[in-house]
Amino acid sequence: MSQLFRWTLIVLAIVGVPTAALSLLLGVFSSGVGLVIGLVLGAVYTAVIVLVLRAMPIWPVGGAGAAWVLSCLIWGSGIAILAAYITGLPVIELAQLAGWERAIYSFGGAYPEEIGKALGVVVILMTFRGLNRPWHGLVTGALIGLGFEVNENIGYGMVSAPLDPSADWIGALLTWGLRMVAGPFIHILWTALAGWGIGLALFSAGKSAAWRARTAGVWLLIPFVLHFMWNYTWDSTAVLVTAWAINALILYALSVWIFIKAIRMARSDASYSFTPRPLTSVRDLPPEAMAPAPAPQQVEGQRGSS
Repeated sequence: MSQLFRWTLIVLAIVGVPTAALSLLLGVFSSGVGLVIGLVLGAVYTAVIVLVLRAMPIWPVGGAGAAWVLSCLIWGSGIAILAAYITGLPVIELAQLAGWERAIYSFGGAYPEEIGKALGVVVILMTFRGLNRPWHGLVTGALIGLGFEVNENIGYGMVSAPLDPSADWIGALLTWGLRMVAGPFIHILWTALAGWGIGLALFSAGKSAAWRARTAGVWLLIPFVLHFMWNYTWDSTAVLVTAWAINALILYALSVWIFIKAIRMARSDASYSFTPRPLTSVRDLPPEAMAPAPAPQQVEGQRGSS
């Protein structure tokens, strides 16, 4: 859509790819075995999620393709990670100075991560011409969240692998298993919800600027609050588990509802059109679109013979 956003994405991707690679390579100092296991499990996890999303009607029918998927994964695993590193520590220090110790991980996680991932949704939606429906924001957000989640899972697996007294590979597998059971798909769904709001704001017809700003803001606030409360350090284990359960119930129920709504909208949408390049003249139209319309008398003759 926009050359400005396209070049912004390219420049940030050039920075994001080395960031993702460096964050993984540094884990070798913790556990090389954990890195290998993480890369294998991360590749399988990514492939499964992409295939599931691709099977849904919300997947773009043209104009995005592998470049779009790769851009989303790079943004989530590299650019958003870098943004979190840069902005997370100052926010944590502010929370500590304010005396809100229980919220330092909430501010350090929800603030930079959700904003960084949501910014990626905006840039990518404005880069690829084939992304022009509200549900494209939903699936774009899910892919960005997928990239972030895989990078984070690999990192935790590498750090936790040496903690197992038996073997690094056991520690890495246990960490991946725990994260798959305790809060599966959370980054995928958090960013998908934000992307849904951004998609509505960008691609809904006949809406005011105030409505678009309000819609995007509300749907960005929801994952921010959910992430904030997920990371909050409660003073009681019982309260912590209860808070996690309530948080998960809200997240998964809301996500299921939005995905069902988006799928129904995509199935009923008959207005989608895409051209490989911008149309500057009627000569750019395909031959079938240039066929002359039947004369009125021909139409009447066909009606009379039927």
